[in-house]
Amino acid sequence: MDGEEVKEALDALREEVRRGARAALAAKLAAEEAARVPADDAWVSGLLPVLDALERCEVQAGELSADLAHPRGRWPWRRPAEPRAAVLAEGVRIVRESLEGALAGRGYRLERPRGEPFDATRHRAVDTRPGGQAGRVVSVVRAGVLRGDRVVREAEVVVGTSRELEAP
Repeated sequence: MDGEEVKEALDALREEVRRGARAALAAKLAAEEAARVPADDAWVSGLLPVLDALERCEVQAGELSADLAHPRGRWPWRRPAEPRAAVLAEGVRIVRESLEGALAGRGYRLERPRGEPFDATRHRAVDTRPGGQAGRVVSVVRAGVLRGDRVVREAEVVVGTSRELEAP
């Protein structure tokens, strides 16, 4: 073996070692990502009740604001509280949207499937309502959460039926 052949053999060996190192690093990163996803899901699942509470609070603050704006002839002295209730509703909305944005930044997506066909792999029917479009989501009780195509939490929904269900 002359000097040129030795140099070529060493270059080939270096390239093989580099390929092996890149493959090992890619495998290590994939394993770390796979281990991190369940931990992220557990952390996000802990935050979801907070998000649910913010959504309920936003709805109730909006209803309070509407009630104060139209006192129905009673307690006209309460009218000055209307702007404060509207500010409260707006503040809750901002906090909720910030939390949703943070979840989206981590790859999570909220699903509110109102009007969509019921899908048992992504939705959990908690009630039915006659008179709507049969097999379609009439209202969303609790938003679902997806990460990519994977369901982290099913959306709890009310599904329309074509007619009244008879009691047994």
